[in-house]
Amino acid sequence: MNNNHVKESLLEYINRNLDSQTEKSVRQHLASCEACKKECDSLSNWWTALEQLPNEKPSEAVREKFYQVLQEEIEATQQLKAYGYQKPKRSWLELFFPQQIAGRFAFALVILVLGGLIGYMMKQEPKSMPIENRTEITQLHEEVIMMNRLLTVSLLQQQSASERLKGVSLSYRSEGSDPEITAALLQALKYDPNVNVRLSALDALSRNLNQTDVKQELLETLPKQESPLVQLAFIDLMVQIREKSSVDILKRMLKNPEMNKSVKQRIEQGIQELNS
Repeated sequence: MNNNHVKESLLEYINRNLDSQTEKSVRQHLASCEACKKECDSLSNWWTALEQLPNEKPSEAVREKFYQVLQEEIEATQQLKAYGYQKPKRSWLELFFPQQIAGRFAFALVILVLGGLIGYMMKQEPKSMPIENRTEITQLHEEVIMMNRLLTVSLLQQQSASERLKGVSLSYRSEGSDPEITAALLQALKYDPNVNVRLSALDALSRNLNQTDVKQELLETLPKQESPLVQLAFIDLMVQIREKSSVDILKRMLKNPEMNKSVKQRIEQGIQELNS
């Protein structure tokens, strides 16, 4: 059993929702893979903590911060709407977590955000913060990064297109370039059957174009895309970043007799812009 399959099954494994054969396979893999075991233990600890959270009403300050987080999530998906993506009626928490604890996790998310803000303020005066506190904040930060990675990759592997879209949206919260998240986004861009998922994956990957390997992957993927919408988005991106190495690829695409007329016109225009 490979790592990705284990990660996709971790939540169900922790909640004992797997069939006996799959559960046995996951258990055997965890016994031999330290990295997956570490992620499983971390996720299990988070899950236990979430279930123990009291049903208390957050303060007005926490409420305001929560709405700020939600607004950031909305803004992160605004560009998807230009390509026909419609926001699901359920929140990403409800899409991924059981409904009875979704509210508790939302409150826990707010606490984490506030913790990050406190950590940022403490960095302004590092001498005033005890070493043990700095260590705890670093550990918490690493756990949050791991949790975000696990949730993002898991969502991108779900059967529902709306859940995979939520995985792309969640990837915007990753700090810098996470290799596992980038690999999952590239996989979605190349092979996802849903056009909206491929469009949103392309948009998310456009943040990492400073990486040569990511840009090269995009250039290799461009001529393999068959959806006119995805082709147009690719062309617009190449023109936007002034990627002159894409000109030869675009010229080869023009030779396709089945090329969509609008795409063909945009390619011709894009080549002119890139050569100017």
